[in-house]
Amino acid sequence: MVITPLNAVLDWAMGTTAGFAAFRDPQVNAALKKVLRAWCEFLDGPASLYVLNDSESGWMAQAAREAVGMEQYEHDPDAEH
Repeated sequence: MVITPLNAVLDWAMGTTAGFAAFRDPQVNAALKKVLRAWCEFLDGPASLYVLNDSESGWMAQAAREAVGMEQYEHDPDAEH
């Protein structure tokens, strides 16, 4: 399965009654907002580019492209990132 790392953390709780209640709590949402803002800053910065390559473990490898279904998206396959 191809997922974002943060989704892997949240996925388990999302399908439970307790998780549903937690995600409706303003304090939980405030803390989650801080985490998501930090993650967004990371993704917008150069540090996140290390995985964008065509090595065996890179997001641009043929296996990763097939798993994500890149042919379904408009993109420039020759772009560096």
